[in-house]
Amino acid sequence: MKQSFQLLLKRIRVPEATTPPWGLPLGFGLVIMYFVVFFVSFFFIASNLDFALDTFAPEPLAFASLLATFLMGILLWQYGNTALSDSKLSLQQALGLQPSINTPFYGVVLIAFVVVIIVDIIGLILGVAEDSLPIPLRGVNINDDPVLFGAAVIAIIVTRPIIEELLFRGVLYSALAKQLNNNQQAVIVSALAFGVFHFAIDTQLWWGAFYSFALGLTAGAARAATKSTYSAIGVHAMFGIFIVLRAILTT
Repeated sequence: MKQSFQLLLKRIRVPEATTPPWGLPLGFGLVIMYFVVFFVSFFFIASNLDFALDTFAPEPLAFASLLATFLMGILLWQYGNTALSDSKLSLQQALGLQPSINTPFYGVVLIAFVVVIIVDIIGLILGVAEDSLPIPLRGVNINDDPVLFGAAVIAIIVTRPIIEELLFRGVLYSALAKQLNNNQQAVIVSALAFGVFHFAIDTQLWWGAFYSFALGLTAGAARAATKSTYSAIGVHAMFGIFIVLRAILTT
């Protein structure tokens, strides 16, 4: 175990082969933009579905998650290409969308599955309720509203993992690693930003913030160690799959 941890830290410290031109203004700016886009999407969906705007119901939140990630994908493509206008890198290269240089993708996903089980066990030991789920899954029953449940599942295991990892690990992590000149610190800071972001948009619970931080830390470590954002997306998706399975078992 000790040797495995030391090997992980050694791989995290290795600099990336290419350095994207991202700066902290772009990294944190895109995160703030995502926060704004999410709430604008929520208010748009809620008003059209006749929900009170001060009621964070799962219905508008589920569909707002899908809309917000779609819009952020467009904005990321636009701003990313603009930032790369004077660079020889493609957007795919700059975002770290390349195969892992050491651990196979399935290996990263299996490790993520072990980590999420450990995090869940910690929650049970601390007395966190079994039905303590992130919005938009909280209070949603697959039998009562399969369409809503399906929208929440797609957001949690597909669209959020892709867009959020491109933002937090593809852009923000890279900008932090360049600015701090320390990959480990960049992993921690990007994970903290990830935890705060999710606490604000869909948990409002201390456990949700901790869970999101653990997810961000695992995804960041995977990104830094493998030099691949695909690995981070896989980690995020595995955490999402586990949450969905727990939602099915507890409803």
